[in-house]
Amino acid sequence: MARAHGRRGKQWLRQQIGGYRNASAHAAWFVLVDLDRDECPPQLRRNWGDADAARGLCFRVAVRAVESWLLADRDGLAKFLGVARGTLPDWPDATPDPKRVLIDAASRSRRGGVRDAIVPRPGARQGPLYAAELGRFVDERWDATAAAGRSPSLDRCRRRLAELIARS
Repeated sequence: MARAHGRRGKQWLRQQIGGYRNASAHAAWFVLVDLDRDECPPQLRRNWGDADAARGLCFRVAVRAVESWLLADRDGLAKFLGVARGTLPDWPDATPDPKRVLIDAASRSRRGGVRDAIVPRPGARQGPLYAAELGRFVDERWDATAAAGRSPSLDRCRRRLAELIARS
């Protein structure tokens, strides 16, 4: 069973990457960071010191953010949010701020519960149940295969994870 570690931000994770690299000699590790507004993915990877050179470590970059991978399942997310499919971008990896796009789409939802969970209150960056609601979407409806067809970074991630699993 996989467990999530970290969740303290990109800078913290960057400081810890050596430990994950060392731990990958004993068990498989998957490390995911958002590109955000940083350089291109290959440059970010180089700046992290060849993070997945270790056999048991899969280091991936979500372009621009993991929300772009959710947006890439246009049909599933549109139904989940209760918005028109056209509200969501065709190619979310090219979207400068996928989190903002997702929040804006949720603000137009016909479902009050979705709006209340995802849309931030004044002064907040996201709604109070943002992560929980999107986790529910992933668990119940997200079609990763369809999403990979619209997100090259997700497609690359899925291929590398398959390689990691095959090696483990």
